Amino acid sequence: MTALTRRRLIYQGKTKSVYWWDRFLLLFYFNDNILGFPDTGPDPGGNQVIGTSRQKGIFNLQLTSKIFSYLSECELLNHYFLRTGQREALFWKTKKIPVEFVWRNFSAGRFYRENPFYGWLKPMEKKLFSYLKDDRKNDPPLAFDQIPVSHKIQQKIKSLMASLNHCLGRLLEPANLVLVDFKAEFGWLNNELVIIDELSTDTMRLMRKGERKILNWLEVKKTLE
Repeated sequence: MTALTRRRLIYQGKTKSVYWWDRFLLLFYFNDNILGFPDTGPDPGGNQVIGTSRQKGIFNLQLTSKIFSYLSECELLNHYFLRTGQREALFWKTKKIPVEFVWRNFSAGRFYRENPFYGWLKPMEKKLFSYLKDDRKNDPPLAFDQIPVSHKIQQKIKSLMASLNHCLGRLLEPANLVLVDFKAEFGWLNNELVIIDELSTDTMRLMRKGERKILNWLEVKKTLE
C-alpha cells in the first residue's frame, strides 16, 4: 500500500477503504475482512467483521471489475473507471443517495431472519426492498415513497434494479450460478443516475443451479474459474 500513503483516507469501511485521488476520482482498496454475525457466521448482510480470509479482497475487486464492465455492455451506467492494482481501482466521484436497495429473488439473509415462517430460499413475490444507510440503527427499512428523490427517480430506480437483476443473471448463468439476492446503491454523476459502490460477494448471495446452499466467496471463485 505504499502508493496509498500519499493519498488521503476519506472513508474506512468494513471491507474496503476509500481514498481521495483527485477532484474527480476516488480510489477503493479492497481488504480481506469477512462480514457476518458472531452467532451465525459469515453473511454478506452482516454489519460486523468476524474474521479475515486471505485474498478475498483481490477476488472481490476482480468480480466487481468484471461485473461493472459487463453492466456497461448492458447499458447500465455505473461509476467504475479503472483497475489500478490487485486490490485497488478508481471510481468516479458521485453524489450518493443514502439508501441501500435490495433485490430478493429468494428468501435469505435479513428477510428470512425477520420472516422465518416464509421458508428458506423460497421464491419471493415482493422482490425490491429499501433501507436507510445507517449502521448505528442497523439500516432500518424505508418505504419507497420516503426515499429522498422525486417520484420519477423512484420509478427509475425500480426499473434499474429490475434491469440489474436481469443483467447479473445473464452474466452468471454460464457458470450455473443463481442470484439469490443483491444490494445496490445509486448516486449522481454528471446529472445521470448511476450504480455505485461495488458488486461482489459482499453485496450478493449466490448458489449453484439445482442446489440450496449459499456459497461463500471462495466457492464462488472456484465456480467461476
